[in-house]
Amino acid sequence: MKIVQYVIVAWVFFIIQSASFSIIPGIGFRPDMALILVVHFALAFGRSGGLAFGAGAGLFQDLLLCGPVGPGVLSWGLAGYASGALREIYISDTLRSRAALMAAVTLSDIVIRASMVRMASDAQIGHAAMAAMGPQVVVNVFFAILAMPLLSWLDQTIGGAETRMEKRKKLNSFLSGMRKATE
Repeated sequence: MKIVQYVIVAWVFFIIQSASFSIIPGIGFRPDMALILVVHFALAFGRSGGLAFGAGAGLFQDLLLCGPVGPGVLSWGLAGYASGALREIYISDTLRSRAALMAAVTLSDIVIRASMVRMASDAQIGHAAMAAMGPQVVVNVFFAILAMPLLSWLDQTIGGAETRMEKRKKLNSFLSGMRKATE
């Protein structure tokens, strides 16, 4: 059930990222909401879950952008894997560590995408991408600090509902078993 929750949230984040932030005047850089979700997912489910979710979300974004397929898969797949691996081995779950991780993932995402697009389409986006690195990192870290506690709350809310539903099913099963035993 949590996987379905994350897929729905990723879809909503893609819509928010493309629609909401493009109509707000004065914002030159959009937060990469789906990348924030990939990092959050990887921190929750480890390296293999992060790799799978990151690659899937990257593929979905590549298909939506109608550009070369592959930069998102590679970049977000690696971001998910690295975030999950670092969480399993080194990182404590603090706001500071999440912000530092988000900054590193954003930097690697920009470099990987610029390199892959340059190889695939002969487009000269390297200079523009590198010039946008600093502001994009700041925007992503700021929105990650806002979004990750909300995502954690959503995890606990959905997880609590699943736990209550499982307990209710067990209770109903127990009660029906007791009814059959007394008949």
